[in-house]
Amino acid sequence: CPVCLECFEIGDVLRVLTCNHGLHKACGDSWFTQGSNKCPICRSQAVHSN
Repeated sequence: CPVCLECFEIGDVLRVLTCNHGLHKACGDSWFTQGSNKCPICRSQAVHSN
């Protein structure tokens, strides 16, 4: 995960962004509620999906 730097594991719930990069759900929720609207990897406009 580009936010917490932990590896994804089987069973993790992920957020997949419109650019197809993924984050842990909790990390993505935190990332977007803190005001960022861009992917932490490629900086493209990111609208997260459930």
